[in-house]
Amino acid sequence: MTIQGQSTRIFFNKVNVATKTYIYNGSSGTTATAGWVTCQDNEVVVHMEVATLNSSASVNYRVEGIFDGLSRPAKIYQETITTAHTIGKLINVTEKIKQIRVGVKVGVKPASPLASPVVVYSSVALTDYN
Repeated sequence: MTIQGQSTRIFFNKVNVATKTYIYNGSSGTTATAGWVTCQDNEVVVHMEVATLNSSASVNYRVEGIFDGLSRPAKIYQETITTAHTIGKLINVTEKIKQIRVGVKVGVKPASPLASPVVVYSSVALTDYN
C-alpha cells in the first residue's frame, strides 16, 4: 500500500491539567462539541503522554469516537495513569469512525494546589492509503 496522505492534529501540547472533569482540548473545552476531529481515514493512531505527574496524583485518558450516522459518542479506549511516561504511548484505533477526540482529567488530585503539575500531551495521526 502507498500512503496517499497523512496529517496530525494536536489535542494537548504541554497542558497542565488541574480539573477532575474531562477536558477535550488545550483550552480546557468541556462541552459536548469540544475537541472533535474528523477522521474518516484508513489508519488512526492516538499518541498519549504524561510528562509530569505528582506522586500522589493520577490522570485519566479517554478516547471517544462517533460512528457515521450516529450523534452520540462512544468510548474507544480509557486508561488511568499513575506514573509519568519516559516516552509516549500509541493507541491504534481499529474502529471505523467519523470523528475522534481525546479527554483527560485528574483522577486523584494532590492535596496541595501548589504540588507538582500534571503535564500532558496528546495528538492523533491520520493516514490514508491507496
